[in-house]
Amino acid sequence: MVSRVGCGYRDFGADIGIRAIISGFGAHISGFRALYRDSGTDIGIQAQISGFGRRYRDSNAYIGIRAHISGFRHGYRDSGADIGIQEQISGFEHGYRDSGADIGIQTHISGFRTLYRDSSVDIGIQSIISGFERIYRDSGADIGIQARISGFKRIYRDFGPT
Repeated sequence: MVSRVGCGYRDFGADIGIRAIISGFGAHISGFRALYRDSGTDIGIQAQISGFGRRYRDSNAYIGIRAHISGFRHGYRDSGADIGIQEQISGFEHGYRDSGADIGIQTHISGFRTLYRDSSVDIGIQSIISGFERIYRDSGADIGIQARISGFKRIYRDFGPT
């Protein structure tokens, strides 16, 4: 427990669900809420960052991105194999790139920088949000989470079923 931290981790074979409650914000990290879920070939990420709500979903060749950013609503959907989107919206810069089995998302939102990368069975997420640095990496049955949150360092690692 670090400043009223509650974390639930669930692993049923190929499924792991992570929900973090940090600094007593009730599923919010300094106003941020993040829910990460990986079940086999499906990973869905739902993040609410200082009033911004974004959904990223990748299930094999499908990825749908929906962003609500400061009153702007954007829906991005790729059910083929390739999507490349670069948007500049009221000072916000978003680069979405999917070449075959690889998708990388680099987002600069009001000083927040988030990098999402999925290459086939590997997805690594490095988030630098308002001074918080978090690294999420999933390669097959392995997921490792290294969190540095306001001076606290926590490492979570799952090597799949034992």
